[in-house]
Amino acid sequence: MKYLKPLVYLAVFLMTWSMSLAASTLTEKDVRNIISLLSESDTLEQDIERLVPELAERREVRDAEMEEKMMQALMGGGGNPTAMLMDSLESSMREDMAIIRGNAEANAKLTEMARKHGFRDADEWIDKFIRVINAHMAVMSEQPNPEMEAMIEQMEAMPGMPKEQIEEMKAQVRQMQETQRQYFSSVPGADKRVVRPFMDELNQAMNYYDEGDYYD
Repeated sequence: MKYLKPLVYLAVFLMTWSMSLAASTLTEKDVRNIISLLSESDTLEQDIERLVPELAERREVRDAEMEEKMMQALMGGGGNPTAMLMDSLESSMREDMAIIRGNAEANAKLTEMARKHGFRDADEWIDKFIRVINAHMAVMSEQPNPEMEAMIEQMEAMPGMPKEQIEEMKAQVRQMQETQRQYFSSVPGADKRVVRPFMDELNQAMNYYDEGDYYD
């Protein structure tokens, strides 16, 4: 009998661990759910901001603060712009959610939308969204970037630009690419494999090439 209690504890631990692993697995269904919800997000955003006017005010202030921080990081070399952007994305979404919860009607609308697209609630949607975005960016960072290469070619073609200055600008661009790759290197390979077939759909859903960013 003295061995029974440790065995029970072990069984419970293994069960909990296996359930945790299952819950943490990103699936194709999750990605499809994210894409389908994004297709209706503009209308939802308008409804939510109408019901919660302080949300738009907070976002405006937050965006101005983020723009200033990003400019300082890019100009002064202080901080990792990629890390700052991704951290801001998640913290902003969670702050928005806390504000929305203060309005019953807005919270109900957001919860209804999340459930309509296969999520238990808005919190699960945010969790999955962040994972999909991270995996999407990780795949992007591993692929050739035609826009960045075109930018470098434009630098080289600038008339009257000192060669040393061109080389410095090119080095900054390359460093930015490398910093991005390093930041997303910790994204699980399994997440990237799930997201990779949906890259074009995700680009379109998030207007990646039109907006040039995920969070304005």
